[in-house]
Amino acid sequence: MIFFSTQPNREVPNNAANFLLGPEDYSKVNTVGHEINEALILASENGHSDVVQVLLERGAKGNAAKHDGWTALMAASHNGHYEVVRLLLQTNADVNATEPNGWTALMSASHSGHYNVVRLLLEMNAEVNATEYDGWTALMAASHNGHCDVVRLLLLNGAEVNAAKQSGWTALMSASHQGHCDVVRLLLEMNAEVNATEHDGWTALMAASQNGLCGIVRLLLEKGAEVNAAKQDGWTALMAASQNGHRDVVTLLLEMKPDVAE
Repeated sequence: MIFFSTQPNREVPNNAANFLLGPEDYSKVNTVGHEINEALILASENGHSDVVQVLLERGAKGNAAKHDGWTALMAASHNGHYEVVRLLLQTNADVNATEPNGWTALMSASHSGHYNVVRLLLEMNAEVNATEYDGWTALMAASHNGHCDVVRLLLLNGAEVNAAKQSGWTALMSASHQGHCDVVRLLLEMNAEVNATEHDGWTALMAASQNGLCGIVRLLLEKGAEVNAAKQDGWTALMAASQNGHRDVVTLLLEMKPDVAE
């Protein structure tokens, strides 16, 4: 995954693009590699909606992309520039365009937690279950970073709660590993599979136990997490918590293992 860094917004005169693009330049607009498309991406990334509008009016393509496939829409979505996203979509920017790895504008906005942008993209028919090359989805991106409102919005718009990466990793595992209790609770309420496993047997319970996240461990156990589940190499949640010295988690797991506690 590649992310644009948020650059400080600089004040740009409203007539800056008009000044740069005189009538004699019209024939050059959208020539392959011409600077106007790069200018559109830069303006979109930094949220300069007035400049974006001028560039689009002068013929810049809403689907302008860098050589690596990143589009103006992805840049604006990642940084939460709602008005720029709206302008680009009005000029028929492809809401489901992907860079070579499959990353989309919806994934960008979801990763950064920009609720209003996510909602707008969905209203414009963004594919909610689009996947990156390894199976990563917008739901996983939002869950990983704890954006509970975005997670809820995606789920209400058809996001597959149990979608998994090629490795078997799910949104629930991401939220559990990162310690986002509200997201974990929401995913479970939406029927996330509590005992889903990666290909090597790793579970959400193991992820939370390893990081000492007692509240999430308790929540997963209450929802039926298998306390005795083991990876292919025999590794368990109890071992993970013990290795890292998480006493409260160890105590909780032992309480759920009567064969040990007794």
